[in-house]
Amino acid sequence: TLCARDTLAYNGRKLYRSGRYSDLFRNRYCCDSLVITDLTVSPENIAQSEPYVCPGGIHRVGNKTYDRSGSYIDTLTSALGCDSIVFTVLTVLEPVGSSWSPQICPGGYVEVGGRQYQQDGSYTDTLRSHRSCDSVVHTRLIVKPSSMESIGHLICEYASVRVGNKT
Repeated sequence: TLCARDTLAYNGRKLYRSGRYSDLFRNRYCCDSLVITDLTVSPENIAQSEPYVCPGGIHRVGNKTYDRSGSYIDTLTSALGCDSIVFTVLTVLEPVGSSWSPQICPGGYVEVGGRQYQQDGSYTDTLRSHRSCDSVVHTRLIVKPSSMESIGHLICEYASVRVGNKT
């Protein structure tokens, strides 16, 4: 058994293809000896992959780890002792994040990732993006003041008070 790209030098020949080879030899007593060689050449293993990882993640090929976008070539040894070549084009996804400052009226709310917020404040939520990476949403919620005022007026009988366009 040979690995792809290897050769077997035998009886003045270089064998590199799978097959059955017959050789006739004469020993020192002039007797013929027939030797049959069954040669198996393991196919060359070449793999290509284009994985992606989330920010801060790693990708393993054999005993190597990669954490940056780029192209990598690794040579691994198969169970038969032959080389396997792995071509990898790794993409590290950009971090996903957003900020927003919604304004609501008293009694209202905003919803982020299933959570409801009703009070002034800053909130940070970590959600899963469409590629299963973390997505961070920063919310600065502003609750507008109520515009309702209570004003008391003391008036005499048969007098009137005007508020807006109402009398």
